[in-house]
This record gives sequence, structure tokens and C-alpha cells, in this order.
Amino acid sequence: MHWYSPIAIGLFAGATEADHTFVKQVGFADFYFGTAGCPRKMGIVQSLPAPGPLLLAKSGLKHVPQRVVQFLRARMLPLAGIVEDLPNPANRVSLRKDGGIRLEHSFNRFDQLRGQALGREMKRILRATGAVSTIVKEFPSHEHVAHQCGTVRMGSSPRHASVDRDGRLFGRANLFVVDGSVLPTSMGVGPSLTIVANSLRVASLALHC
Repeated sequence: MHWYSPIAIGLFAGATEADHTFVKQVGFADFYFGTAGCPRKMGIVQSLPAPGPLLLAKSGLKHVPQRVVQFLRARMLPLAGIVEDLPNPANRVSLRKDGGIRLEHSFNRFDQLRGQALGREMKRILRATGAVSTIVKEFPSHEHVAHQCGTVRMGSSPRHASVDRDGRLFGRANLFVVDGSVLPTSMGVGPSLTIVANSLRVASLALHC
């Protein structure tokens, strides 16, 4: 699982401190159940640090004078939207004949529409808080992924999953999997606490086998 992540950047008249303070200044889940124009589950929104010179150069500002780049960095506030892409059996990790790893993943149209809707909402928020200019870009990228789930998916049948509801590998009574790979989805939020809770549950079951 990858997150479909629209990035909205607001440029303000004054300094935002996003270039030198804590990474996550702002975070909210107001649109977990969607927006007025798209009432579907999206995820969360959080602020990012101002992008560094290398990333800005990669984004097309390679030939812009450094003084201008620093001026912009000091006055911008990027927001990242985290939109959960729904589980898709076609997405998978497998081995090639040469032993290498093959990653197959794509976003469906529904994922894209929710990402676009959340991107528009983030632009609206930035404008409402005083941004004089805003841009938004969608990042269905393999360069920036987080909280990947589903590579050893949990399910009720070996036809569509690798482990059962207790994390036990189908066909192997004494082998359990308890990391994030068993989760079919992270539900659009960080799954760390869910992984810990499930690991404790599975460990308790395994001790009594």
C-alpha cells in the first residue's frame, strides 16, 4: 500500500518558520470522512518542512538565485494530504526469475479523485489563513511512500491472503507474522499502535497453542 499524497504549498507575506522549526507544526483529521464536494474517506493533513535546495532544484528552480530560493523557503508552508488507497489484489510484491524483487502497484481512479478533492481543500485552507499564493501537486510517487501494508496480507482464505485472522501463515501452524505487512490497509493513518496491539494479541494466542 502506498499513500496518494497531494501536496499544497502556500506562500505567505511573512515568515512561517517552516524552513527551520519542527517538521509537523500542524496536523488535523477534519476531512477523514471527506469534504463537502467529495464525502468519501480521505485521511489526514499535516504540515511539512519547507523543501530544501535540492528538492526545489528538482522541482524546477535549479537556475533560480539562492537568495530568491531562501526568500521563498522562509515564507512557505507545505501541507501534505495522506489519502489511503484502497486494497487492490492486483498490487503485489513478487520475485522475478533472476531473484530480484518486482513491485506492482497502481492507483485507481477513485484514489485519484479523493486526492484531488483533498488537494483543493488544502489550498482553500492555506488561502483562508493568509497565503498570497498557493499551488497543489499530486504525488502518486514511488519515491515517497510510508506505512506500506498488505504484502503478507491477513484474510479468511489462502485464495486471497497469506495469513489468517490470527497472523498464522496458512499451511504452517507454528509460523506467525505480526508486522504491518499483514494489514490489508492502514485506514489512512499511521498504523504503529495497531501493529503493536495486534502483535500482543497474536503473541498471547501463540503462547496458548
